[in-house]
Amino acid sequence: MIEMILAALLGLKQPDKPRIIPAVTPPEASVEVLDPFDVVWGELAKEARQIQWCESRNDPNATNGIHIGLFQINYKIWGKEYGVTREQLFIPEINWQIARNIYSRTNSWGAWSCKKVLRY
Repeated sequence: MIEMILAALLGLKQPDKPRIIPAVTPPEASVEVLDPFDVVWGELAKEARQIQWCESRNDPNATNGIHIGLFQINYKIWGKEYGVTREQLFIPEINWQIARNIYSRTNSWGAWSCKKVLRY
């Protein structure tokens, strides 16, 4: 249908009939879908998920004054340190990466008030 509309708008000859593209079914175990959270956090994913839940209840739009997003990143300190805007901290992947960088620098969850929720 879209082809016919585009052909009419562009003055092209309309196709005789719409093309039917067959559906392709991928083999059962050929594609592994990676969770971007797991890609960023790797072996720390379980702990990071607990911190994220405690800090924001998994709400990417969570704010608490200067604390922004999923990991409640302190914008005045870490936003400026990493050159991101307040608005960018609402983007989950950016928030995760800044939180991962903070963890890597400190090698602990000490920057988060929710560090006490970790269960091992």
